[in-house]
Amino acid sequence: MELERFILVIRRWLLLIVIGTLVAAGAAYWVSRLQTPIYSAKATLLLDVASTDANAEYAGMLGSDRAARTYSQLATSRSILSEVAQSLKLDIPLPNLASMIKVAPLATTQLLEVTVEDTIPARAAAIANKLAEVFVRESSYLRQAKFDTSREELKQELDRVERQIVTVRVQMDSIVDPNDPTNAKLPLFARTELSRLQSQLIGLETQRTILLRSVEDFRLATARNSNNLVISSPAREPEAPVRPKIPLNTALAALAGLIIFTILAFLIETLDDTVKSPEDISSTVGVPVLGALATFRGNNGTSRLITR
Repeated sequence: MELERFILVIRRWLLLIVIGTLVAAGAAYWVSRLQTPIYSAKATLLLDVASTDANAEYAGMLGSDRAARTYSQLATSRSILSEVAQSLKLDIPLPNLASMIKVAPLATTQLLEVTVEDTIPARAAAIANKLAEVFVRESSYLRQAKFDTSREELKQELDRVERQIVTVRVQMDSIVDPNDPTNAKLPLFARTELSRLQSQLIGLETQRTILLRSVEDFRLATARNSNNLVISSPAREPEAPVRPKIPLNTALAALAGLIIFTILAFLIETLDDTVKSPEDISSTVGVPVLGALATFRGNNGTSRLITR
């Protein structure tokens, strides 16, 4: 009986349900068509970690939330956005430009994705590519600055050792006698001082050798890591907007309208206490229906009498 009642209600209110569904779908379609299309362009960056273990640890951080926030803030910093806006001659306020851009690492990969959403597809791709270009260059500058600082400290230390070596050699030259290669004629205190200076010179030359090797290692490390962030896939001009999705919006609105107006039909039936069918009589008074009188159509009252 419940199924029959359900079918009866649907048949009785079918027109309302159909109209409501069509109205909801049409409204969603109309509103979606009025919205400005939004296009999305994506550029992909690759972090090359093949050279050093430090880079491997650096890449491992990309999956963390902190790394995501760091890259997002760096890529949308005022200096980078200003250079992008000036290069492309954009008439967009920097806060609005920042809201159009999203930079995030792709999980379990060494990739960074730069996404730009704009109402103009060509401009979205241009912003994504220019931002990626500036971002790679600035990242390289930052890494180079770290190497430059360490290399400058090593150079200063090397200069200090070189000066000390020169000073020690001058002191040794002032003690030794060119005509006495074995220094046998030198007094005891002079030979003792000369031995101390020779030991000091050996230590300083060892330090110089180590510092020179460190400088060379830094030079090689700088060459290997000067541009470890590269553009893997440049952005292309999008062909279709990502928003609004007119077919999806229309379908969802139609489904929502169908559900809402079906519920409305059953709500009306539930609140309506009038008797419209033999089933209503049975359920209301609790007695069976013995018979029913049909309505006869006719031209006058006499022809419509049941006795005829």
